[in-house]
Amino acid sequence: MTDSVFSRIIRREIPAAIVFEDDQVIAFMDAGQVNPGHVLVATKRQVETVMELEETEAAHLF
Repeated sequence: MTDSVFSRIIRREIPAAIVFEDDQVIAFMDAGQVNPGHVLVATKRQVETVMELEETEAAHLF
């Protein structure tokens, strides 16, 4: 699986305005936001689709 932009942000290879982070998820301001305050939330484990998330990971996002 190729590194995603999210993985590169997690490793701090790409700058981002991080607003929340813990051991499972990261949340940061969308660099191309259309509406002010648009935040992206992603798991730290890279998956191809949301269906690959463990139940605990998906629950942690919400």
